[in-house]
Amino acid sequence: MKEIGLNKVVQIIDQADNILILGHVNPDGDCVGSMAALSLGLQSTGKKIAVWSDEPLPQKYRFIEMEFEKPCNASADELDLIIVVDTAVETRIGANLDFNHTKVPILAIDHHISVENNFTYIHADQSYAATGCIIFEILKLLKIEISKSIAEAIYAAIITDTGCFAYSNTNYRTFEITLELLKAGINTSEITSIIYNSHSPEYIRILGAALNSLELISDGAGAIMYVSSEMISRENLTNFDTEDFVNYPRSIMTVKVACMITESPDSDTLRLSLRSKTEDYNVSKLARLFNGGGHKCASGARIKESLFEFIPRLRKELENFLKIEHKKLNK
Repeated sequence: MKEIGLNKVVQIIDQADNILILGHVNPDGDCVGSMAALSLGLQSTGKKIAVWSDEPLPQKYRFIEMEFEKPCNASADELDLIIVVDTAVETRIGANLDFNHTKVPILAIDHHISVENNFTYIHADQSYAATGCIIFEILKLLKIEISKSIAEAIYAAIITDTGCFAYSNTNYRTFEITLELLKAGINTSEITSIIYNSHSPEYIRILGAALNSLELISDGAGAIMYVSSEMISRENLTNFDTEDFVNYPRSIMTVKVACMITESPDSDTLRLSLRSKTEDYNVSKLARLFNGGGHKCASGARIKESLFEFIPRLRKELENFLKIEHKKLNK
């Protein structure tokens, strides 16, 4: 792995003609928006671009101009460059590809640093509130016009990773970039409404069932909530997004770390989402205990285990994690 600056990133992308763009598992707004903005921008220059994901595009992001293709190992060797956005952890890539045997250079772009990867290049800049902001800078350096479609994708990336500008990662540059997006003609209220206020009745019913599962531990510092496959089957849903559910226990006054478990109705896989209110509780450490990863305040993992066998294990690890981190803060 070689850490590189923004100018080197631009040089590498500029020299490649056939590029594959990947994101992470359970793609969120920053991941989807970054993938879309980068693909739209590079396509406008005549480059051949593919965007692969093992998972479908979440319903609330389908206003963004992009389609996911299914991964294909056979096509990977024809590429000039693979770009991974919004994660620098190999195990979190949202495409089941054999990266160990590819000769294609891999460039990771993220706004959080990770040392656990074998990528060819990595550009990680923690001064940016979202990976979408870094994509904006790359496109500007490539002298690519920020069209309305690109601006919509980057705006989705920014508001979802900053909590609509409420999180501590929001800074001066975040607003400068947002101003440029407004100049491209985006409708901010419409985008925000689509992402946050377009839920189905089934979503609300399952949210209610998930809230009933809420458990607080360690004197209220930790929260665990889940959606079982039975809950999902009851509503006859096949493609269901629980990305934002974890924010409800996170909003509880005493909670430092919130955990959300989603049980897949058609496999033996659990999806774990972890959130903390501040970087004092680095949940990427907790995620690594389950072979996952992510950012300090937002991480996740996939676990091959039954839901009700996993919950006691998670409870124990969360209690230990909170105890250790609390001691560090009170030294």
